[in-house]
Amino acid sequence: MYPVAPGGAHSILSAQSDADHSRYRRLISHGFSEKAMREQEPVATSYIDLLIQRLRERAKHGPQDMVAWYNWTTFDLIGDLTFGESFDCLEKAVYHPWIEFVFSNIKAIMIISILRRFPVVPQILMGLFRKQMEKRAQNAKYTKEKVARRMAMDTDRTDFLSYILRHKGKETEMTIPEIQSTSSILVLGGSETTATLLSGVTYLLLKNPEVLKRLNSEIRGYFSKEEDINMVSVNSQTYLLAVLEEGMRVFPPVPLGSPRISAPEGDTIAGHNIPGGALVIANNYASTHSSRNWKDPFSFVPGRWLNDPRYADDNKSASAPFSLGPRNCIGRNIR
Repeated sequence: MYPVAPGGAHSILSAQSDADHSRYRRLISHGFSEKAMREQEPVATSYIDLLIQRLRERAKHGPQDMVAWYNWTTFDLIGDLTFGESFDCLEKAVYHPWIEFVFSNIKAIMIISILRRFPVVPQILMGLFRKQMEKRAQNAKYTKEKVARRMAMDTDRTDFLSYILRHKGKETEMTIPEIQSTSSILVLGGSETTATLLSGVTYLLLKNPEVLKRLNSEIRGYFSKEEDINMVSVNSQTYLLAVLEEGMRVFPPVPLGSPRISAPEGDTIAGHNIPGGALVIANNYASTHSSRNWKDPFSFVPGRWLNDPRYADDNKSASAPFSLGPRNCIGRNIR
């Protein structure tokens, strides 16, 4: 169902067995706990400060591509927290080749994943994607080098890999290929999705000036200086949190859910009989834009998350941007 990742082994996203997935998750989860996030906050703050500095320098030269700036920031941050070093995107104001590959190859990966389901077509058409496959090999090589450098570091810093490496030599440890594959997923999952959400929310705020005005008033009315803004204090900003919730509903960073395989005996889902062994998937975008779940589903209304009586009948459980169940997104605390 999932292709093998760069390390030559399955990652936390693609692990076929529940036992392997549970083992991965136990090792990785400590790096995404609230305690770990607080410890890593200075690292995150340094990149946010650098983003603000770079925008102040560049703004006088004209409009800026915020999609690029958000991606440079999140890839630099998550790269640092995973590999122990930045991609230097913010410093150079360009995409690192590793990141360029990710963006340019997403479409090819989707097409290839579909072709894999046909018995003959892949052998016939895979040649059309030879360049993409070569780039994927180069990308895998770069990921392995990054992981090797991080593992060779003599440091007591706390990051995602530090929690994995603490179990080195134990029965529950992750193998080097598993670490390589999972590291690649951690970087992509923690950066591109966050940047996509920030891009979507920025667009929605600019298209809805009354929401932007209220949000601006709440933040500037509560914080007297930039230094007061941190992971703890922002949790008191109810309207800001509502804006983010609504942003994830209207502009879900992952519009499709993760595929699952139905039980051998089959199942009944939403009144439909599903045969055993069928591939099933919940479409996030469809559920967050269905009038059966939401009033004014295509409108950006943060108030629906603040008990606005006009939206009392909204089915808020229909918005699950971090998925549900034992395989939900492990990085939701990064939000």
